[in-house]
Parts: sequence; C-alpha cells; structure tokens
Amino acid sequence: MAEQAGKKPVSSWEDAARLINAERDLRMRADKQEKDERREADNELREADQKLGERAAALESEVQRQGRELEGAKRGFVAMNETVRRLSERAEREDAPPPPVFCWLTCSDPVVATDKLEMLESWLNAVYVRYPRGAQGKENVLPDCWRRHDWVVEELFVLMDLWLVAYAPGAQPSARGDWHLRHRPEAVRRVGEIADCSLSSHVHRAPADYINPTLLGIDDRASIVSWWTQTHGTSPDPTPTQAALAEARARRAEDMARLDRQEEHER
Repeated sequence: MAEQAGKKPVSSWEDAARLINAERDLRMRADKQEKDERREADNELREADQKLGERAAALESEVQRQGRELEGAKRGFVAMNETVRRLSERAEREDAPPPPVFCWLTCSDPVVATDKLEMLESWLNAVYVRYPRGAQGKENVLPDCWRRHDWVVEELFVLMDLWLVAYAPGAQPSARGDWHLRHRPEAVRRVGEIADCSLSSHVHRAPADYINPTLLGIDDRASIVSWWTQTHGTSPDPTPTQAALAEARARRAEDMARLDRQEEHER
C-alpha cells in the first residue's frame, strides 16, 4: 500500500496528450512521405517530358535533314536524267558538237559548282556506295572529308561521267563492263589514298603553310626541245642552267621550311 501510494497517478489528460502527439507525429510523417513521393513523381514526370521533348526535337531535325537530302537527290536525279537525255540525243546526231566538259579543278562559278556537286552526291548515294569499299563497312575508302580533296572530287566526277556514258541509251554492253572491271576499281584504288583522313583529323593549314600545286622547275625549254627532237633521248640530256639550279635550291629550302611549320602546327 505504501509503494502504491508513492507512485504518481497518471491523469487522463496526459494520456490524451500523448495520443494526440503520437497521432500528430504519424500524420506529419505521412504528410512528409506523401510530399516526398509527390515531389519524386513530379521530378520523374518532368524528366520524362524533357526526354520526350528532346526525342521529338531530334526526330523533327532528322525528318528535316532527310527532307533536304531527298530534295537534293531529286534535283540530282533530274540533272542526271537530263544528262542521259543529252547523251542520247548526241548519239543520234553524230555531227553535233560535244557538250562542254565540266572540271571541278578549274570551276569558279559557285552556282554551277553547287549544281554539279549536288548531282555528284546524288549519284554517289545511288550508285557508288552500293559497291564494295564504297561508303559502307570497315573497308570504306571514301572518308567524310572527301569534298575537301579537290583531286578526289574530280576523280569521282570522271567516274560518274563514265557511268553516265556506259548506261546511256544505246550504249554498248562492253562500256558497262569497262566501268565495272576497269574504271570503278581503279578510281576506288586511287581514292583509297585518303582512306585514313577524316573531318575530325583533317589538317586545316594556315594560309602561309598552304602549298599550291605548281609545275616544278624553270628548265630551259629550247634546249630540251632541241635535245629531244634531235636525239629522242639517245644522248645525254642538256646541262641545267644556273638559273634553273638556283630556283631548284630555293624551292627545296622553302618546301622544307613549310613542312617544318606544318609539323609544328600539327603538334
């Protein structure tokens, strides 16, 4: 009785307060968990919307790119059909003058160059890339920087012109055989010289380091002509003039200096 009398009685209002506090804590934890879940759901929804928007933008960009390529291909095929038609008409009129020959290396008209390059790209997509070592697989020898190599562009123009002649109406089957067995493999072999190049590794030379292709030497034309026409190489060739030798030495020195600058630039 004495021990019981020493205990402090617990009033009913204290029990009620503890229950209220416990209920409040549970409700606060539940509210916090609900807010966290809602916030996480909102974040996931925003991320999904962002990814969906990015995907939609990428698809729209791809559709636009393919549309531009399709338009370019259409123009290219129209130009090819016109070329084939002109070749057919020329074949019917043997006395007609030949059409002017296009050369990429000497073209300075941007309108003509754009039309011709679009035609070439359309032909490459329709014909060239379908052959081995064209533009598919590990053995591709036509890198993405081919437009920056002037002689490669001209090489491909020549190959396309030969194909147009071989497949023109009335062309002999032997012309197609020549294109398949001789012209295309040789062109692919020569274009393969730039197979290791690419847009990402293409060397962008400074203007001072650019070496314009030029005919080498200032040799004495008169003495060369006299020597060749009289002996056709059966006698020793003429001794170079002092001016020609000096020009050769200066050219070699300049070439070495440019190569040194180019190597320094690439490092």
